[in-house]
Amino acid sequence: MKTLLLALVVALPSAALAQEDEAPAEAAEGGTSLGGAGIGQGAADTGPTASRSSAGSGDSCTGPALPTGKFTVAEPNGWFPKVSPDGEWIAYGFGKVGAVSVRTRAEKVIDPRHAFTIGWLRPGTLMYDVDGVAGGTQGFFASPPAFASTRMPDDSLVAGNAHAAADGHWAGYLAGGGFRMVYDGKVVQTGNGGSPDVSQDWLVHFATNDNQLIRVRRGGAIYRDYVPKYPSTQVTITRGYVVYAGPGKQLHGITPTGQDVDLTVAPPGYLEAGAKVFFVGRGAAAKPWVASVMWPNSGPCFTMLRPWGKKAGIVIDDCASGMSVVEHCGVIVIARNSDKGRLNVITTPVPTALQSMDDIAGLLAKDGMTTWVQPSSGASGSGAVRLLGTAVDAVKRVDILVNLKKVGTATLAHGAWVYELDTSPYHGGINLSALATGADGKTARDTIRFNVK
Repeated sequence: MKTLLLALVVALPSAALAQEDEAPAEAAEGGTSLGGAGIGQGAADTGPTASRSSAGSGDSCTGPALPTGKFTVAEPNGWFPKVSPDGEWIAYGFGKVGAVSVRTRAEKVIDPRHAFTIGWLRPGTLMYDVDGVAGGTQGFFASPPAFASTRMPDDSLVAGNAHAAADGHWAGYLAGGGFRMVYDGKVVQTGNGGSPDVSQDWLVHFATNDNQLIRVRRGGAIYRDYVPKYPSTQVTITRGYVVYAGPGKQLHGITPTGQDVDLTVAPPGYLEAGAKVFFVGRGAAAKPWVASVMWPNSGPCFTMLRPWGKKAGIVIDDCASGMSVVEHCGVIVIARNSDKGRLNVITTPVPTALQSMDDIAGLLAKDGMTTWVQPSSGASGSGAVRLLGTAVDAVKRVDILVNLKKVGTATLAHGAWVYELDTSPYHGGINLSALATGADGKTARDTIRFNVK
C-alpha cells in the first residue's frame, strides 16, 4: 500500500511513527463524538471575541518566522505534548516534565520529579504540577528559555487527575472523594464531571460521571449544557468551539452559538478521535481548523487537519496517541506522541491549496511512492505549468515524463516535489508521469491525464 505522505501544495514533511508499547495507565481520555441540543443557558448568548488573542493566533507577528521541517525528540518520555501559543516551545512528559525548542530543537528537562504538564498559561509561562511533595501536590510556573521554576502563590486546589491551561486561565478535575472541578483556583462543581479544557474565558467539561452531559462555562459561570448524541470520552474547546468524540467513528463539534456540526471525514471502518481545534490567521480573520487522528481496524492510520466543517485539508501518513497543534504567523506546528511516547514534530506553512478528503479510502488504497497534488487528472492549462506532488520518505529522486519520455527532474524536499513544465511543445491531451526512485533503486510511476490548451 502506498504511504500517503502529505497532500499539500507546500513542502510538508512526514514523521512516520513506529508502533510502540502502550500508553501509561493514567493516560488522558481518548476522543469521540457528540452533538447535542442546548438545554440551559447561563451567561449571555454571545460568541467569542474574535479580536482577542488565543493559542497560536496572536494579533501581531514579530521576529523571524518559525523554521519548517520535521524532527523527533530524543527524550523517550514525550507524552501529551503542549505547543506554546507562539509555537516556539513544546512541553511534554508523563512523570517528568521537559521542553524542546521548535527553533533550535534543543531539549531541556524542566522538572525530573513526579511532574505533569498542565499547559501554557500564556505564551511565556508553562504551568505544571508535582505529586508527592510534602505529602501532597504543588503547582509551578516556568518560563523559557531557562525554565526556572517558581511555585504558584496558591496551589491548594491544583491536585487533580486532568488539567488544562491557556490564555491566562487554568482548570483541574479531581476524581473520587467528592469529585471536584476547579477553575482559576476556585471550585465550580462537585460530585461529578471530567475532561476539563480551557480557552480564553471558556471552560468545557463533562457535567456527569457517565459523560452524558457537556457543560460549557464562561468565566466560571454556566453558559450552556449539551446532551451528547451517544457516549463520549473526550471534549475540548478553543475560542468557544467544542469538539467531542467517542467509541464510534463519528466526530462532531458545537459552535459558540450552539450549532452542532458533523466534522467526520473518516470512511467506514475507521475510528476518528483525538480531535483538537486550532485557529489559522490573525485577529478577526482567524478561522477554526480541526485536527484529528483516523485509526483503522487494521492497516495504517492517518492524521488529518482541515478547516472547520470542510472535507479538504492536510493528510499526514501516520497517527498519534496524543497531539497538540498551533498555527502562528503562517506556520503550523504539529506535535504528536506515538503510542510509546515518542514525540515527533512537524512544522509547515499554512497550505495554499487543500487535499480533498471525500475519498480517503480511495487515497489509502492507491499504490506507489508519489502522489499528484496539482494538477489533478483531467486538468487543463497552457504555458508554464507548475507541477506539484508528494513523495514518501524513501524516495530519493522524482523524474517527470511526458507521454513516457523524460523531460526533467523535479526538485525534491521535505517529502514534496515541484517541477515547472513548459507546455508549448505539446497539444491536446498528454500523459504526465512522476517517476519515483527509492533508496533501494526500485521505481514507481504515478500518471495523470492533462489537457494542453
